[in-house]
Amino acid sequence: MGADEADVRTVAAATLPAGWEAVLAPVADGAARVVVERDGTPVAALISAADYRRLLRAEAREAEGLRILRQSQAAFADVPDDELEREVDKAVLEAREELRRERGARKQA
Repeated sequence: MGADEADVRTVAAATLPAGWEAVLAPVADGAARVVVERDGTPVAALISAADYRRLLRAEAREAEGLRILRQSQAAFADVPDDELEREVDKAVLEAREELRRERGARKQA
């Protein structure tokens, strides 16, 4: 069962010690995700090791994207906002024009 097909369950924290194996088995095989609550408030989640690895990869991609964004921002730190806006608008127009030309060339082919 894939990550987006996993059943999401909620379990009271107080029930975990007695029912641990019954809760853990479907999580381990990816059939369930368990939200642990304390007094009705979610405090933790149990996910499969595969889900955990996906989460780590997603976090790493996000961190890399933020690093690249910060690098880009630093490169233009001394450029006035209005000039940046003009250049971005110009780049968007150029990109749209290029897409139009490519679509036109495909239609003619």
